[in-house]
Amino acid sequence: MRFIATVAAITAATIFLFYFAIVNTSNEIIIAAIGLVTAIATISYQYRKVKQNEVDGRLFSEKAKVYKDILFQINDLFKSQKGYAAVKSESKLAADMMNTKTSLLIWGSVKSINAFSDFGAMPPDNLSDGAKALLLIRRLESMYVAIREDLGHKDKAGD
Repeated sequence: MRFIATVAAITAATIFLFYFAIVNTSNEIIIAAIGLVTAIATISYQYRKVKQNEVDGRLFSEKAKVYKDILFQINDLFKSQKGYAAVKSESKLAADMMNTKTSLLIWGSVKSINAFSDFGAMPPDNLSDGAKALLLIRRLESMYVAIREDLGHKDKAGD
């Protein structure tokens, strides 16, 4: 509330100074008015940045939960394929993936949603087993990159 009152006061002072500058075109007044306009613009920009950072911070925890679930599901799939964990039934796996997709639709970025959908899609039948495995790894990599970007990581290309 104080911020709004401060901005209103500065705006009123700026309007007064512009009026005064029009009536009395003193260089000092024009310079003061330019300074005030600059101050208002700077304060407004900083206020928006702070609010955006607050929103991003609140969203981060929800996004992190969804992405953590995805990573654990993928980890469980790989463990079951290697024989380190029990194999989930198809219906349980499908239910888990649908629940995850629902959460992802709420909290995830478009790139993450698309990468998750691509990862879950069946590879074409005309591919060899090696090509299917390579396609799966590429899709998994794309999904990991999308997740990291959505969580705010600024990885360089090739990392």
